[in-house]
Amino acid sequence: MMRDGLVSRLVDDIDIDKQAYKPAIVFINGVYWGIHNIREKINEDYLAQHHNVDPDSLDILENFGEIVEGDETEYFELYNYIENNSMAVPTNYEFVKSKMDVDDFIRYQVTEIYIDNQDWPGNNIKFWKQKFVNTWRWILFDTDFGFGIWDNNAYQNNTLNFATATNGPDWPNPPWSTLLLRKLLVNNSFRYDFINCFADFSNTIFNAG
Repeated sequence: MMRDGLVSRLVDDIDIDKQAYKPAIVFINGVYWGIHNIREKINEDYLAQHHNVDPDSLDILENFGEIVEGDETEYFELYNYIENNSMAVPTNYEFVKSKMDVDDFIRYQVTEIYIDNQDWPGNNIKFWKQKFVNTWRWILFDTDFGFGIWDNNAYQNNTLNFATATNGPDWPNPPWSTLLLRKLLVNNSFRYDFINCFADFSNTIFNAG
C-alpha cells in the first residue's frame, strides 16, 4: 500500500518522471472504503502536462519496445546501435547521447537498483520521446516490489549484478532488459557519471540519517 508511493516521494526533487502520490481516505455513498492512493496516470496527457509537448506527437513504449502510443522505430534503431557498437568508442557514445537522455537514464537506473525492484528490469518499463525531436526518457512507476516486499533479507542482494546480468531468465531480468546499462557501463564517462550519481543519491535522498 505504500512502497510505490514512498519511492515516488523519495525522488520528488529529482529530475525524473514519476507519479505524484497522495493517500486519501475514501467514502462511497457514506461507506468507509479505507485508505486509497491518488496517483497520476502515465499517458500522453501526463507527458504533455509535465514537459509541454504535443500529446499527439509522442512515442510511448513499454518493456521491450511494445507500443503504447506512436511507434517503436526510433527506439529499436537506438537499441540496435548500442547492441552492435562499442560504447567504449567516444564518438559512438556521443551519438547515443544525441538519442537518449543519458543523465535521466542514469537517475532512473540508480533508483531502481537501489530499491531492489524485483519486478524489473524485464517488466514495468516505460519510456518516451517526442517524434524526431527530443531524446528518450524513462518513467519510474510500479516499484512496489522494491524494499524487500517478499524477503526480509533482500537488503543483502547484489542489485547491480541483477541489473546487469548477461543471461537472466525471461522474468525478471532477461538479457534484452539489461543490455543498455551493460553496454553503456563500458564507457568511462558514463561509468563515472553512474558511480557519482549512485554516491550522491546514497548520501542524500536515500540516506536514512
